[in-house]
Amino acid sequence: MDPFAKKFNSHLQTIAGLKKADKLLIAVSGGMDSMALFVLCKSLNRFGILLAHIDHRLRKNSDRDMKFVQSIAKHCHVPFHSRKLNPAQIKHGDSVESWARKNRYELLNEIAENTGANWIMTAHHGNDQAETVLLNLSRHAGVSGLRGIGKKNNHLLRPLLPFSKKEIEKFVSRNRIPFVSDPTNDDIAIPRNFLRKKILKSWEEFDPHLISAIQQSADHFSEWKDALDHFILNGLIHQVQRTENKFIIPLDLIEKIPVFSRIRLLQFLTSCAEVLWAKQEMDRVRIFLEGSQTGKTLQVKNGWILLKDRREIIGVKKINKTETKSLELHLNQLVHFCDHMYKISLTEQISFARNKGNTEYANWSILKHMKIELRLWESGDSFQPLGMTGHQKVSDFLINQKVDRFAKENQTVMTANGQIFWVCSHRISDWVKITGDTTEKVKLNCLSLN
Repeated sequence: MDPFAKKFNSHLQTIAGLKKADKLLIAVSGGMDSMALFVLCKSLNRFGILLAHIDHRLRKNSDRDMKFVQSIAKHCHVPFHSRKLNPAQIKHGDSVESWARKNRYELLNEIAENTGANWIMTAHHGNDQAETVLLNLSRHAGVSGLRGIGKKNNHLLRPLLPFSKKEIEKFVSRNRIPFVSDPTNDDIAIPRNFLRKKILKSWEEFDPHLISAIQQSADHFSEWKDALDHFILNGLIHQVQRTENKFIIPLDLIEKIPVFSRIRLLQFLTSCAEVLWAKQEMDRVRIFLEGSQTGKTLQVKNGWILLKDRREIIGVKKINKTETKSLELHLNQLVHFCDHMYKISLTEQISFARNKGNTEYANWSILKHMKIELRLWESGDSFQPLGMTGHQKVSDFLINQKVDRFAKENQTVMTANGQIFWVCSHRISDWVKITGDTTEKVKLNCLSLN
C-alpha cells in the first residue's frame, strides 16, 4: 500500500462512527485534492462510494470539470450525481464565496438524503485550514474563526485535514492520478489565493512545520470553544425559557458571567452557533448587552430581534405580518393564527378558575349573527374593557398590563362586525359579558404554540 494511503487509512479508523460498508458521498470538483480523496477511499474497498459534482457556473467552461468527473465515475463504475448553481441568484453585496459554499453544502445534503449516503466527504486539507485560520484572523472572527474548518460536523467529514498539500501532491504524482486545474486558483485578486501564493508559500519555505503548527493551534482553539459550548449547553441554556420562536433570559442569570459567554448563549438561542459573526456584529451585541437601556432592541441573524426588558432579555423571531391580516372564525373550528390556536364553541358550563386569560366566556346571543374575525391590533384601536363604562385605547390597556414590546407587536384581537370584543389572552369587552339574562354562551380559547 502507498505510504500516504496507509496514513490516510489509519486516520479513517480513528473517526468515531465511521463503519465498514458505510456509503460515502464524495464531493469531487475534479481538482487534485478531491481526486486524491476519491482514489484513497476507493482503494480501501471498505465503503460504498458515490461521486457528487456541483457546478457553480462562475467561469466559462465549468461544464468541462463536470464531464471529467462524470467520465471518472463511469470508468470506475461509481454512481455519479451532479447539480448546477445559478449565479444570477447572488444578491447584491453578498460574498460569492459564501454564496457558493452555502448552496454547495445544501445540494450535497440533498443528494446524500436522496441516495441514503451515511457521510459526505470533502477534500479540505491542512493548507486550507491554515489559510482559513489566517483569513479569519484578519476578519476579527474571534475564537470560532480561529478554530478554522471543523474535521467533523454531523455527517460531514473532512478526512484530509491532518495532511498537507505537499503530501497530497506527492501521492497524486506517484500514482499518476488525473485531475483538472481551475484557472481561478491563480487569480491573486481573490484574498485566499493571495494569501496562498504570496504569503504562505514563502513562509512555509522558511518554516517547513508552519502548516502543522497552525493546525495544532486551530485544534487548541477548537478545544477551548468546545469547553465554552459545554458550559453553555449543559448549564446556562437549560435555565432559559425558550420555544421555537421566542426565548426569555433572566438578567440575573447572565449579568455576572463574561460577556463572550453571554454572546455565545445568544448564538445558540438564535441558531447561529455554527455561523461566523463579523467583528461589527459581535461589537453591536456586546454594546447591547453591556450598555443598552430598558426598551432597546437589536436585530441579529436568522430574523431574530432582541429586546432588553426590565429584568430580562427577550428574543423573538420576526413574523411576516403581510401573511397575517385577518382570519374569519366559525363555531367549533380550530384555527392557527400568529403562533396561536383559536377556537370558539358553545358551552353550558362556565369555569372561573384562573387561566391567565387564555379562556374567556362571552354572550353568544349577541354575537351569533355577527362576523367574527381575528387580526393583529392596530394603532388607534379601542375597546370597552370588562367592568368599565367608557372605552380605552388598546395601546394604553397593553401598557397598563405591562405587556412587553414584542408581545405587544404580535397582540391579536377578536372582533364582531369590526368591533373588538376580546383583546386575546387579556380581557373581553363589557358589551359581550354574560348576565343573568344570557341564554347562549360561547367559550373563547387561545392557546400559544410556543
